[in-house]
Amino acid sequence: MRTIIGMMLLAIALAGPALAREELVTLPARDKVSLTIYNSVDLTLVSEERKIAFKQGNNRLSFSWAGTRIDPSSVEFRALKGGEKLEVLDTTFPGQARNMLVWKIDCEEAGDYEVEISYFTSGITWGAEYTGILAEDEASMTMTSYLTVTNHSGEDYNNAKVRVVIGTINLVQTLQELTKDEDDEGERSRRQMEELRKWARDAAPAENASKGAADKKAIV
Repeated sequence: MRTIIGMMLLAIALAGPALAREELVTLPARDKVSLTIYNSVDLTLVSEERKIAFKQGNNRLSFSWAGTRIDPSSVEFRALKGGEKLEVLDTTFPGQARNMLVWKIDCEEAGDYEVEISYFTSGITWGAEYTGILAEDEASMTMTSYLTVTNHSGEDYNNAKVRVVIGTINLVQTLQELTKDEDDEGERSRRQMEELRKWARDAAPAENASKGAADKKAIV
């Protein structure tokens, strides 16, 4: 018994220094947030940008979504400027904390880094209204369009850059074709959602292609 206890104490002593080098990073408020809303499939791609201070070595960064309709399997972390100095070592879902994940991130050099956290959520929809004013000579008409965004996702997106997507480009038929060989209904649904998310990310316009976007609208 004495030998076993001694081995346990040694293991704890050896593990101590490694744990001490692992820093817990607090997730700050968003600097920027953009929404790309796909109305026909009740899917919204959310991209959040933040500047985060990392210590040299291993850092733990937590992200939670309690009370929201965020799809946890879609959450992604990406380093932006200076990202070659950051590496995601693993992603865990702590059993004792529901609705939360933790990234273990290795940082080559301590400093502030711009990062992007993106994910899909549901419950955000948009609708368009159009008004026309006929000229006095009745030869022309001035058209005005209004975009209304309704948010039931459980998360506030203040000052968000909003993009809306019209149509599905035969998406339903494409998904059915891609998964026609799957016999298991659960696996078929999983693959369809995977393909849907991939399509939505690929179809989302780049950040600098913001023409036609409704900038800085509070979505609450």
